[in-house]
Amino acid sequence: MHKNFARNIDHKNRLRLLPFLAPLPFIANSVGWYIVEAGRQPWIVVGLQKTAQAVSPNLTAGEVWLTLIGFTAVYLLLAMLALFAAISFIRRTHVTEEEG
Repeated sequence: MHKNFARNIDHKNRLRLLPFLAPLPFIANSVGWYIVEAGRQPWIVVGLQKTAQAVSPNLTAGEVWLTLIGFTAVYLLLAMLALFAAISFIRRTHVTEEEG
């Protein structure tokens, strides 16, 4: 058996796993965000102060919505740019068949 044959089979199996790994950055980002936000309110987490008492009086509901919509728009734009870059890279890449 050709020694590169086993290596090629291994690479093909790894490549088949890649689409299933695509959501991992989003999951890591979301979990990290959750942990950071929980860490910002340690007194509320341990029950020393209620969340209602920690609300900022200077922040309006409109500002919260504007921030949420702004972050959502930025993330959508970044997702579209990443998808565009990935698709254009895939279209430019030519895979050649190796001789065994």
